[in-house]
Amino acid sequence: MNTEIEKYFKPNITATFINSNGKRQLVSAYDDIRIEVAKCQYKEKPMYIASIISYVSGFLNMISDDDVNNKPKLNSIRLGGSHHAVLDRAIIINGCEWQPPIYDVNKKCYTFWDDKYDVIKECFDLNYASDIVWMKFTEDGYLGVVADGFDVNFSYDNSSGRLIRVLDKTKKWNDSCVIVFPITKELLELKSRKEIETGIGNYLIAKGVPIIDYYSHNNFL
Repeated sequence: MNTEIEKYFKPNITATFINSNGKRQLVSAYDDIRIEVAKCQYKEKPMYIASIISYVSGFLNMISDDDVNNKPKLNSIRLGGSHHAVLDRAIIINGCEWQPPIYDVNKKCYTFWDDKYDVIKECFDLNYASDIVWMKFTEDGYLGVVADGFDVNFSYDNSSGRLIRVLDKTKKWNDSCVIVFPITKELLELKSRKEIETGIGNYLIAKGVPIIDYYSHNNFL
């Protein structure tokens, strides 16, 4: 792996605190620092999705040190009854509805998730259906969040949703588009999914990509 990218896997601790369990935690989306940073991000010009895909694909290639043999071989994938393009390492998913996963507190595991994640898992030979990093965008083109796992959503009750509504109460998600990056087995041999999520977000910021939920990708495990 390219050692020059190691710095991107280090989480940004600026908007964090130590909780009662002695663990580092991100402050609430209602906290002034996250709101002010979101406002600053919104003052920047949004980045084209094609550029974001190029940056992330390049970053993932740098992790694996192989930009040819380890790339997905698919040109498209069928999800929700229609075909969606695979561009470099990204799946560009348009017009799909996403069912929220169900977590059983007693069993301490998920008991349900949208079957589209299983299709992605099978097509890209992933370890788990949750081995993805996904992105959603606002209607005016801003990258709203960099997240991992099988919980694609367009909620306004979570951190990213609250922040875009702070910027403008009428602002909406572009719920017709999600960009998904499968985190393959060969990538997970080098970094964890959480580390890759952090790395992707930090790399995009370094490339000048505005992210409304600026700290969302940082993990402190």
